[in-house]
Amino acid sequence: MEKDDKIQRRQQQTQKYGILVVVSVVCLGLLFLLKNRAGPSAGGGSSAHEEQSLRMQQHLEQRKALQQSVVQEKPPPDTASFDRQKAALIGTENKNNKNNNPNAGINESREELEAQYKELDSEVRAIKKTGVIMETDPESLKATKALQDVVRKLIVKKYGPPPYRVKVVLEFPERIPDFATKGKDGSITIEMAPIDLIPVSVWTFLEVSRTWVRGAFHRNAHHVLQVQVVSSEIHEHLPFQEYSKEFPHKQGTTGYCGRPSGPCWYVSLIDNTVNHVSQPLAFVCNATVIVSFALSVSYLSKHCPFTPFYYNHGNQQGPGSQQQKNPYEADANFGTIVEGFDDVVPRIHSIKQMGWLDKENQINILTQIILISDGQGGWKEWKDVDESASTTA
Repeated sequence: MEKDDKIQRRQQQTQKYGILVVVSVVCLGLLFLLKNRAGPSAGGGSSAHEEQSLRMQQHLEQRKALQQSVVQEKPPPDTASFDRQKAALIGTENKNNKNNNPNAGINESREELEAQYKELDSEVRAIKKTGVIMETDPESLKATKALQDVVRKLIVKKYGPPPYRVKVVLEFPERIPDFATKGKDGSITIEMAPIDLIPVSVWTFLEVSRTWVRGAFHRNAHHVLQVQVVSSEIHEHLPFQEYSKEFPHKQGTTGYCGRPSGPCWYVSLIDNTVNHVSQPLAFVCNATVIVSFALSVSYLSKHCPFTPFYYNHGNQQGPGSQQQKNPYEADANFGTIVEGFDDVVPRIHSIKQMGWLDKENQINILTQIILISDGQGGWKEWKDVDESASTTA
């Protein structure tokens, strides 16, 4: 009996030590994170869930305020030198006034607009290489606006008035689970974002589609499906990280991968608007610390109460993601899937491999067809008409 009591006391002591270890790990983690943050988030609310939601909201607000203060308080070194570089790159004030004038270029030819576009594109890329935070720098914003204004005119000149769509024609491999019943064929249709918001991103995807050679869905992740791209003309990434908060990374949207972004692209399987701004470092669930860089907040919140600690991680697309230097930089978006998201996209995601796909598991993209309005409420395939031929006809 005395021996049993000793065993029981040992078991109780072991359990206490185990709990102490878990609590110590959590406390150390909190101390480490708080040390590297501006201060703790204060909670409040009538229930545990309300308290957690308030704590998350306050944390995000504090993070945004801190990021803005960092940018304001720490300008790039040798500001005068940066200004001289940008002034030389951007060119004369007269040229910028012309490019920023929405009424300029109405009667210009496509060739003239393309020449302006190439010149401004090169200038913006050169500014990007200086390392300046373009999203808050006045001269950089002037240069990117000039580029966007010219691109809006060029898109309409070449592809006609918006809206625009692109039909992505797919070929499924035999390894897809429903190949026996649905076969190899499939397609999704993407409607481009408004060109008044992100014209350079839309222009780039239309040009990639026009010059399509080959490509495939070659990454199957929990949050995105990623596409590799081979174009006969578009080989460079975007000239700058064009992003609009009015067209965020919601479920079903399409954006460019990588930093700098493009021309590879992806489909957002979930709403990445919030949980891709910063990714949870760890969750405390039933007194157990769950370290997770891959699972989203929306997924874990459905399975257990949690307290998230935020950390920037590579699987992010929103402002301030994938790097620590620029809190405004984000992946560029360009469209929304309007056909095929509920049936074809799940087929792609159903391949029995996660991560980077083996060649035999990839879903090939045979072509990308540009569609424009037929003027009667429908769509027709865009055909490039030679300007000189149409003028003389």
